[in-house]
Amino acid sequence: MAVSLIRGQNIETPSDATQVNVELGWRAPAAVEFDLTASAFLLNSFRRVRSDADFIFYGRPKSQCGSVVRMSGGRVGHTEDEAETFCVDLAALPQDVERIAFVVSISDAQARVQDFGEVDSAYIRLIDARSDEELVRFDLPEDAGDGQSAIFGELSRRDGEWVFRALGTGLGYGLGTVARNYGVERS
Repeated sequence: MAVSLIRGQNIETPSDATQVNVELGWRAPAAVEFDLTASAFLLNSFRRVRSDADFIFYGRPKSQCGSVVRMSGGRVGHTEDEAETFCVDLAALPQDVERIAFVVSISDAQARVQDFGEVDSAYIRLIDARSDEELVRFDLPEDAGDGQSAIFGELSRRDGEWVFRALGTGLGYGLGTVARNYGVERS
C-alpha cells in the first residue's frame, strides 16, 4: 500500500526498489489550452547540474549516463488528466548526483496569462518499476502556487539511501529561469 505524504514530508525509498518510475500528473482547465511539461534536473551537492546534459526534458529525454529517461506524456485513461513519467535507475546514477528535482512548467504562461492556480489534481508518485506497485504519492495542495512552474518533489541521496521529499513549491517564473537557476547554460 502506498504512503501518502503532505508537503515537506520525507520518506526513504525501499532499498530493493532500485528502479522507480516517477509520475507527475495534473488536470488542466478544459476551456483553455494549457501546455504543461515535466522536467528533471540531476543535481550535485551544490544543487546545481554538473553540465547541461543533466537537464532532462522534451528536448533531451535521456540523461547522458542513461539512468534517467523521460517517457512521452499524455492523457491518463479516458479522463482529462495528463501525466508524464521518468524512469529512474537509482543504482546507475553517478555518485556525484545527490538529488533529482522534478519540475512541471506551463509553456508560455506569461504570454497566455496562466498559472498553477488554475491547475487541478496535481500529484507526483513513485512506482516500483519491477512490480508496478505505487510506493509513495504526494497530492499537491491547492496553494501550491500561482507561479508558472512548480517543483513537485525531489529524490535525494542520504547516507547511501534514496529519500523522496514532497515539495509542491510554486515558482513565479518559467522553465528557462528554472533551468538557469539550477546551472543550465543552454537548453
